[in-house]
Amino acid sequence: FPQYETRQEAGDGASDLFGDESGSTPSILIGSSFSGVKDFNFEGALAQHTGLEIANYAISAGMLFNAMISYVSSPQFETDMPPFLFWETPGNYDFSDSTSSQFRQIIPAIYGQCDGKREIAKGTFNVVNGKGGVLLDIPKEKHVEGSNYYVFLSSTNRGIANFMMQFDYDDGDGEWFKMDRAQHFNNTGRFFIELSDEIQSNLTRISIDGMQPLNTDLTIQLCRLPQTKETLTTKGTN
Repeated sequence: FPQYETRQEAGDGASDLFGDESGSTPSILIGSSFSGVKDFNFEGALAQHTGLEIANYAISAGMLFNAMISYVSSPQFETDMPPFLFWETPGNYDFSDSTSSQFRQIIPAIYGQCDGKREIAKGTFNVVNGKGGVLLDIPKEKHVEGSNYYVFLSSTNRGIANFMMQFDYDDGDGEWFKMDRAQHFNNTGRFFIELSDEIQSNLTRISIDGMQPLNTDLTIQLCRLPQTKETLTTKGTN
């Protein structure tokens, strides 16, 4: 089939559909194989018609969410947010079909690591040959309840891709959250998990288990989502 490419020409006056972004951080493209395969030139066509510099973070075979989760979980997104983020998704994917676990990773990743008043607790854990354990004990007087809170987990070994997070609550309720980034992910060793909005009791313990037989140091933060009146310390994205 025909193959296309897009390149900048001297004096090319592409219309600034999204305003003057010359010299700024590149805008980001995420998506599936349709934007990830170079022969399709989706990235080039987007740059041509918007007048923007485009950095392509699409993941072939990444389905609906893998590229999004990979990018917003990365340190690059937290320190250098793009002026625009384009998300290509095939029309046959259904956003309402069992997607809560993906959004529970995406939403807190937008806010990133926390500090100051938003940090509820912090700890470290040394993994030896994949053996899990308790990451944090949270006093009940902290009253950590519902999806206004999230966990940030970082690993010094990017090989950690499969594990289970266990959340225990003071009324005996609990949840297992399965994390699987073994295939078709750009794994930076950073993970975000929003607490369940279906459990209406106080979180008391966070544990980890089910890892590969490897060694790593883990850092965990328990964070509160920003309140309405609070603003992000980083610049916004469209």
